[in-house]
Amino acid sequence: EVLDSLGKVSYIIVPSSMHRLDARHYQKMYPKAKVVCPEGARSKMNGWVDIDNSVENILDTSSDYMGIKWLRVDGATASDKKPIELVYLLDLEDAENSKALCCSDIFFNINPESADFVTKMIGSANGFGMTSIGMIMAEDPGRVQQWILKQFFENENKSDCNISCIIVGHGDVILGNEQVKHALTNAARKLSS
Repeated sequence: EVLDSLGKVSYIIVPSSMHRLDARHYQKMYPKAKVVCPEGARSKMNGWVDIDNSVENILDTSSDYMGIKWLRVDGATASDKKPIELVYLLDLEDAENSKALCCSDIFFNINPESADFVTKMIGSANGFGMTSIGMIMAEDPGRVQQWILKQFFENENKSDCNISCIIVGHGDVILGNEQVKHALTNAARKLSS
C-alpha cells in the first residue's frame, strides 16, 4: 500500500545478478511495469525474471530520468566489460534538492559492533565501503577510490555532490550531508590501505 500510494510503478530495477530473488514477486505485483537490470547482469537473469531492457538503455546518464540517474563505478569492473551492478542517484523532494545514493553490493554499511561472527570473519563488517570480498572481486580498487573522490567531491555537477542519504542493500542507511561526506571519505581512504 505504501509503495502504491507514491504513484504508478512503471519500472522495476533489479540492481544486480546477486539481488534477483524478489524480482519475480514484484513483476507479478506490477505486470505492466518494465523490468530492467544492468546490461552485464542480463544473461544471469534468465529463468529468474523476464527482463524488458537494460538500465543503461532506459535511463540516460546525461540527464536525470524521472529523478533517477545511474552511475558506473569506475574500477569495479574492467572498462571493456559491461557492469553487472550500477549505483543510482535519486532526487529527493527536500528543501536542499539533495539526492540519495543507492547501492546494493558494491558498498556495504555493516556496523562491526553489531555484526554476527560470520559477517565479521569474511570482512563484510567494516562500516561503509567496499567489503574485503568486494575488493578482491573489483577490477581495480584504486580506480574505485579515485571514482569516489572525483564523483562526490570534485564533480563539476555540484548537484550530484549534494547527497543527504546513502541507502545500501546490506547494512544501515546513512542520513545527513555531513555523515554522508564522512562515510564516502572513509570508504575512499580504506581503498588506499
